[in-house]
Amino acid sequence: MSALRLISETNITSAVDHVEIQNCFTDDFDVYQIQVSDMSTDGTTYGTVGLRLMQNEMVLTDSEYDWAYIFFAPNTSSTEERNTNEDAFDHAIAYFTDQEPEGNFATFYVYNPTLITSYTFIQGMSGSSYGGIVRFQKYLGTYTHQNSVNGIRLNASQNLIKGNIQIYGLRSS
Repeated sequence: MSALRLISETNITSAVDHVEIQNCFTDDFDVYQIQVSDMSTDGTTYGTVGLRLMQNEMVLTDSEYDWAYIFFAPNTSSTEERNTNEDAFDHAIAYFTDQEPEGNFATFYVYNPTLITSYTFIQGMSGSSYGGIVRFQKYLGTYTHQNSVNGIRLNASQNLIKGNIQIYGLRSS
């Protein structure tokens, strides 16, 4: 069996302010990879994309999300931000994006999502294009409730009009 298995693929083809992917985390894997590509908004101003975890069909909005990121742009100094006890992984995907042809891309890893004796951790890198400038971000997060989760919800501050989200299970042995 291969070490990397495609679990879910979602294509955004019309304007939405969120995308839910349910039942993508199972006991089959301890580590998952989330790939986001070609994501664009319908506005001319930048928007943000955050991430929440799901348990069955319920979006978890409790104050159990801790996160930090560092944002790099070639035309300004880097920016760091962190927060604890939030209701989402805010700004999970690099927060500058606007309309086509510019867009976002990201690779995230999710650790222990179904393990009820452990926190769920995420780490990732993302990038976005805004005004013709590509910017990058490194992100870390912890869902600090020992809970089994089986899905994700991406929340956007501007409608998303296109994008592709792939989720892979990673085998360690």
